[in-house]
Amino acid sequence: MNGGAFLRCGTAKVDVALRDLDVVEHWTRRAGQGEFEVDHMLGFVAGLPTYLLAAELASWRAAASHHTRRRPAPGAGTAPLPDCSTRAGSVAV
Repeated sequence: MNGGAFLRCGTAKVDVALRDLDVVEHWTRRAGQGEFEVDHMLGFVAGLPTYLLAAELASWRAAASHHTRRRPAPGAGTAPLPDCSTRAGSVAV
């Protein structure tokens, strides 16, 4: 993970994870070849397998409309994102 935040938009809780798309695409290709590694992270006793990035990529929702490198799979991320762009102090990505 390259960054992120736990945010609140009204009553909705929003978990934002930032990923390096080049790294995600690399591990997605490797997962397609049956290869993976396990990243040891605090809070995850068994670690996180790198093929998890392929699952995240398959279900992502773009927070920025200018993102053109990859489109989500049909049906992925169909729930609407909360619209906080008009609230005072909010940041639209």
